[in-house]
Amino acid sequence: GILAPTRQWAATPEGPHTVSLAFMDDAQPTIRVLLAEDDPLARRAVDNYLSRAADIELIGVAVDGEQAIKLAAELRPDVCLVDVHMPKMDGIEVTRIVTAPPLNCRAVCFTALGDDRTLTRAIQMGASGFLLKTDSPALIMHGIRSAYSGDALVSPKLVATLLSNTLARTAPPAAWATPRHTP
Repeated sequence: GILAPTRQWAATPEGPHTVSLAFMDDAQPTIRVLLAEDDPLARRAVDNYLSRAADIELIGVAVDGEQAIKLAAELRPDVCLVDVHMPKMDGIEVTRIVTAPPLNCRAVCFTALGDDRTLTRAIQMGASGFLLKTDSPALIMHGIRSAYSGDALVSPKLVATLLSNTLARTAPPAAWATPRHTP
């Protein structure tokens, strides 16, 4: 008879431009994700690309902050992908609740428009990542995997803005510039 393979290889994104091959077998954990997103178009897009990931399972979808808390308590996801701006309770408050005991879930904040103040609040409330809805599906999946493994990922677009703003605030006065040599 013909033996069916019991193991397979899968390509996994390791960042925005690289892919590695990961050996998969039955022991590889599936990352259970709860999506908290009020925009139906964004929900459909996230569902579409997460459904193609062999190691990620979308186990629930909440359309507002209060429903996100209820579903997190009921389903016990590994990672919550949380829209920052939602009705009934914003995503930053959802993040604070789901990352604290007794839920102890990892949370990745997800927003259309990010700024350094919102990013800072999200991290202070326990977020393991902060991504933009304009980030690539591969980067969002990498953010979920990073959160699950205990790491953090922030959108490169936000990091660039944060660095630029920080440098602008801390730039030394012109008088501190390197002195010119005079003969």
